[in-house]
Amino acid sequence: MSRIFTTLTIVATLLLCISVVLGLRVGKYNELYRQYLRLEYKLKGLPADTNASEVEQLQAGIKQIYTDLNAPRDRARLHMLIGILAGLVALLVNCISVTYFIGTSRWCKEVAETYQLSTDYTAASTRLKRKSFPFALLGIMLVMVIAGLGAAADPGTLRESTPLWVQPHLFASLFGSVLIVIAYMFQIVSIRENSAIVDQILAEVQKIRQNKGLDQAS
Repeated sequence: MSRIFTTLTIVATLLLCISVVLGLRVGKYNELYRQYLRLEYKLKGLPADTNASEVEQLQAGIKQIYTDLNAPRDRARLHMLIGILAGLVALLVNCISVTYFIGTSRWCKEVAETYQLSTDYTAASTRLKRKSFPFALLGIMLVMVIAGLGAAADPGTLRESTPLWVQPHLFASLFGSVLIVIAYMFQIVSIRENSAIVDQILAEVQKIRQNKGLDQAS
């Protein structure tokens, strides 16, 4: 399990890094989009008797900004797609950690009671579970915060305040990704220690079954 989890954390970390890099390459998408919206609103709010040259000037400005938006819009879409994927994978990895400890701690308790093994195994597994849960929860919460700030910074919401959320989203992504990776590292250590406990229990159970002749072929 520890190898599988480590591999998953590596994949999740790579996706987070790619998402951050793509986000840094988006450019002035929000600023251009805000200018575009302002010109659109201004054009729609013009009186009916407005000079034709002024209307044409506004239309030309809107067309130019719309053209300038093409490249950053495509980069922003790619960033959003990879960001969503990275967030889902990060959530999956943390949820796997939670599910693993819930299952194995229960298994350790039941096997220890069935074969009358030392309660130290159950206590150690429970301790590791309680140690790992806060880091898994931290990772989940950070993903939600980063995604929420990213949604607030999306100009597709048609709000002029979206540029104000770009910097918070950037800093949350940078520091949040680092904290998520650190949380992964703590969970990896806990899973490795718990896997060692499971192996010890299996070894003891195997000895007991052999001594009682339970594994002998009939």
